[in-house]
Amino acid sequence: MTHEQKSNRKNESKEWIVDALLELMEEKPYREITVTELSARADLSRRTFYRHFDTVEDVLLYVMGQMVDDYIASRQELVREKRNLRKMVVVHFRFWETKKDFLLLLQKNNLFHMMMQILWRDINDWIRQENYAKVNPYVYSFAAGGVWHMMEKWLEEGAVKTPEEMGDVAEDILRIFV
Repeated sequence: MTHEQKSNRKNESKEWIVDALLELMEEKPYREITVTELSARADLSRRTFYRHFDTVEDVLLYVMGQMVDDYIASRQELVREKRNLRKMVVVHFRFWETKKDFLLLLQKNNLFHMMMQILWRDINDWIRQENYAKVNPYVYSFAAGGVWHMMEKWLEEGAVKTPEEMGDVAEDILRIFV
């Protein structure tokens, strides 16, 4: 077996574990999921599981990290919209709308805060790399926290509003507070 084939097989089994976790989270509380159960659902041995991850939480953190990486990559569109809150919110919700099933699972299992911690850490790193040091950190924290809480409310309501409707909410906020 070539190195490339081994790498592909390793990535494939890692994805099977991720898929198994998401399936199990649909069926039962996250805290009740075990490595044994997760390995069985992925149709892999525990030994194979441990080649990729140490714990069930590591699988969850891996999934969150992948999503945050994708979000950060999508931020280039947000950079162009930095002066328009409505457009920024629409772009934000367009991205997360594609991940809403996972976000709803996190919320159902009281794990949504973990995503925020990872996202906030990585966005702060991104801000430093992009030289946004001139942005007042209090203003940025206020805006980011507001959008995040909008997302929490959106999920509480079943994530049914469209990104454009969430942009309208952002406009309402500006009308009320500005």
